[in-house]
Amino acid sequence: MNRQAYADYYQRGLTPPWLPDGLSPAKWNDTAEQITAADGTVVSDIANLGFYSGYYEDGTLELYENTNAVKGLCLSASRIGALPQWDYVLPEQERQATDIDGIAVTLGVSICPCEPVGTVEVINAEWESGGLHFQLTAQQIERADVVKTIASIIAGTADITIIN
Repeated sequence: MNRQAYADYYQRGLTPPWLPDGLSPAKWNDTAEQITAADGTVVSDIANLGFYSGYYEDGTLELYENTNAVKGLCLSASRIGALPQWDYVLPEQERQATDIDGIAVTLGVSICPCEPVGTVEVINAEWESGGLHFQLTAQQIERADVVKTIASIIAGTADITIIN
């Protein structure tokens, strides 16, 4: 989809109004690919946006030497809700749901090995808002910043305050 078709289809911009300091958009943002069945029914419509702390010259994500992992977040959105299912790693009872501006957001944390240096916390979130289904994955981002990013998407503003 071109930029205008993308905006028309999702009926909003998908870039979060608030992002943690130091993250910049990936080159592939504001693009999506629709897959339609023979009868014209849309069967896939996932838009993926990335916001990371660094990129190599070829556009690939920069890895931190001390963790061998990227720092940033990936946001996926779909009108039809055909997003991949996640394995939260932790038992289901350890997933948490929270309410952000009347929207139920499911949060999960997993610890991923990063060879050869250790582990990285990965935060996953899922929610539905404004007729769209969202998933967000964050690596090496503070939990409060992940929640603030999600809240900015839901509320449509960068003016977000997190109260513990």
